[in-house]
Amino acid sequence: MPEAALRLRGYGRKPFRFSFTQQRLDALKPTDRQRTVYDSQVGGLCLVITPNDARTFYLGRTINGRYERIKIGRYHDVSISTARKQARKLIGQIAEGRDPAQERRDARHRAKTVPTVEQAWLAYRDRHLIPNCSPVTLECDRYLFAALPWPGKRLDAITTADVR
Repeated sequence: MPEAALRLRGYGRKPFRFSFTQQRLDALKPTDRQRTVYDSQVGGLCLVITPNDARTFYLGRTINGRYERIKIGRYHDVSISTARKQARKLIGQIAEGRDPAQERRDARHRAKTVPTVEQAWLAYRDRHLIPNCSPVTLECDRYLFAALPWPGKRLDAITTADVR
């Protein structure tokens, strides 16, 4: 492919890099393709502008040999100075050998983990029964738990037919 055609398609261009200011970022217009501009003050901090004008701050870094783009927040929800502070904080975590992108993925996975009937019952007992109930009720708790069906079954796997 000729060199001029490659340049037209965006290959071989240097990234658009400048010091982020409110006026400069507001002046950027969306194009028909996703566009990325980089901050010259904090290495790796970028603003991605989508064709429908959604603007989001990211930090792009290589972590454990793999390029990761870590979301910082939406432009206008997060100020430029806050995005820079957050980017520096993430860069520090990466320098310490941590992987903030993997930590976020793990936290999302833990949040989606559905407890089993036994885990839900024990959490209910610890949070409600023990602080609020009499010793007699707590004694009954042992028998109630033994009578619970499907102690190892996940809560989201119990159907209406199971309860009937």
